[in-house]
Amino acid sequence: MSRMTISLLLVALAGLASSDTGANEELYIPSLTSPMRHLMVRPVSNPSEQISVSIELTLVDVDFHEADNTATLGAWLHHEWLDNRLGWSGGNVTSTRVFAVNIWRPDLAVYDRVPVTSNWFLSMPAIVHQTGKVVFVPPVSFTVRCQRRRTDTQDRVTCPFKLGSWTHNVEEMELVLKSKTINTDEMINNGRWAVESTSLAYKERQYDCCEGIYGHIQGEIVLKPQLS
Repeated sequence: MSRMTISLLLVALAGLASSDTGANEELYIPSLTSPMRHLMVRPVSNPSEQISVSIELTLVDVDFHEADNTATLGAWLHHEWLDNRLGWSGGNVTSTRVFAVNIWRPDLAVYDRVPVTSNWFLSMPAIVHQTGKVVFVPPVSFTVRCQRRRTDTQDRVTCPFKLGSWTHNVEEMELVLKSKTINTDEMINNGRWAVESTSLAYKERQYDCCEGIYGHIQGEIVLKPQLS
């Protein structure tokens, strides 16, 4: 092989390596290539800090079960928080995606879902921004008990639910509502029940089982028969 041929091959290989590095820059983000340890430890600089988690709920479907006065709610649970351990500097990549099971995430639960042992959300990838902001929007589905009130002129179903951290009290985690209502723009028309109103409110409570005060989101959905 001639010296010129070898030189041309080296130039070509160098070009390919440079092209691959640029095209796969996400693969070289240090905080995402190293294994995440201590997944249960909140991403704060010291234990006395709160971590703030913003929450928004988008309702997709409601299926009311008249036989037992329960409703199955399908929704998107949009929540965001800051994890500086995942941030990076430099480069052209401003965000990437990671499997949510590989990073710390809030241990949110619907306290009053039935049955309580049911798996209520689908773990999807999370978006991690260069600043360390994490955006996680898993689809969720859970069943709650409702109250139905019928009169000669009115038929209404009220379905409350309670969403909060299972282990973190208010000194450790702050729940911040983006809205005081549930977004219904993505609702699917099921032909039977329509959403009349929704509400979300932040509440705090102390439990006999545990020390400290715990915050939660109290939600409510009111349904009415859909007119044909």
